[in-house]
Amino acid sequence: MSATHLKLSYFDLSGLGECLKLKCPFGQLLVLQADGTLYAQSTAIVRYPARVDGLYPRDPADALRVEMISETLLELVMAYLDARYSEPNELLKAEKYKKLVAENGAKDKATYVDVQLLDVVLNALNAIPAPAFNLALFPKLKAIVATIKESEHIATYLRSKSPF
Repeated sequence: MSATHLKLSYFDLSGLGECLKLKCPFGQLLVLQADGTLYAQSTAIVRYPARVDGLYPRDPADALRVEMISETLLELVMAYLDARYSEPNELLKAEKYKKLVAENGAKDKATYVDVQLLDVVLNALNAIPAPAFNLALFPKLKAIVATIKESEHIATYLRSKSPF
């Protein structure tokens, strides 16, 4: 199989790139250009390079499990927002969060869902106004995140990323 050329287009800030969005499928960013063709929809975009680079399980049952966890992570963000803004009791909030993260499901091999989990923890949950998500309250999740951050490719990427 020949190498696939991938180019990801997105903006870290909302309201930017409106002209580019007009040229995109469905008029929105995130967009992946693969060998000259534009593709939209974030979960499809995440899965394609995962398949190309071996981060997508070959076994159908493993793929089903990883996709199940991936979809749960997407729901996690929505549940976090709901719990954050609809539950006034801080102890009940913490219990809701603990129920949302039970296991990582990656078995012995890293998958794209590990990267997705790291993104949810580092970006989505910490983007919430103060008090921010406190990873220390979730030791199991904290251990999973630490393992993901220490993996060779992720660690290299995080070191190269600008803090701004």
